[in-house]
Amino acid sequence: MVNLSTHLDYKLSQLTEIVMGELVGTCSEDRVIEHVLLDSRQVIYPASSLFIALKGRQSDGHSFVPELYEKGVRSFLVSRLPSDPGKFPEAAFLKVRDTQQAFHRLAAFHRRRFNLELVGITGSNGKTIVKEWLHQLLSEDNSIVRSPRSFNSQTGVPLSVLQINEGHQQGLFEAGISQPGEMEKLEAILKPDVVIFTNIGAAHSEGFPDLKTKLAEKLKLIKSASVVIYRKDGKLIDEQIRQVKKDGQTLLTWALDGAESDASIHIQKTGGDSGVRSFQELQVTVPQKDLSFHVSLPFADDA
Repeated sequence: MVNLSTHLDYKLSQLTEIVMGELVGTCSEDRVIEHVLLDSRQVIYPASSLFIALKGRQSDGHSFVPELYEKGVRSFLVSRLPSDPGKFPEAAFLKVRDTQQAFHRLAAFHRRRFNLELVGITGSNGKTIVKEWLHQLLSEDNSIVRSPRSFNSQTGVPLSVLQINEGHQQGLFEAGISQPGEMEKLEAILKPDVVIFTNIGAAHSEGFPDLKTKLAEKLKLIKSASVVIYRKDGKLIDEQIRQVKKDGQTLLTWALDGAESDASIHIQKTGGDSGVRSFQELQVTVPQKDLSFHVSLPFADDA
């Protein structure tokens, strides 16, 4: 996991309240944390970093505490204390029941501090392409913060959110899931104003019994959204969105080749021969606005 440039300014005493933990150690509660550290190999600002000891399938972050202390890190978010705390006389251990849950609490708190318009992007595939395309379109007029690459997991989303600062006007964040129960956690962090559904298909379905179950999980992202954008001629998603739609939510739909929707899109793919990049030429028609325009996309995927 890459350590991003996070924008924090929290005293240890504040963090203790935010993550509902216990501060253990002789350090000052006024120590200021400016960065979150997840990877022991990428220590840049040791004195002002908080290392979060996450437990993964193949490794446990707690085992890296001695190494990081040697590198100058002095603040640690842990679910268990070292067996020999005397070896870390300058360390502050913020002890919690679950470090990932505490990480999510910190990210959710940080997101709520800023009144920026946040767009959540989910789907089986195409999330990163859509996010980067939107960033290219919007960044000329707005200060945009976005999740890097495909940081859309239970670790990637909170880490991405900690990039937000007071200068940002809009946020573009992916939300990906691999099993039931995950989207509810990501929604609690992101609280998106707008949700965009890309293509819904079989990709990343191993943790779900069927497509309907996976879609129902993804729909938890729209809980607090004011606008939901999706492809209407996908019958299953249209039915399920209308079942969970809340009063006050606006549904903006698109469909291919004249199917009833807010925007009709005609696609013509070009290129694709040997040595020629594939493009999609889109003719977009918005009948209610008496509007029609042309878009050229430098990819041919069904995003």
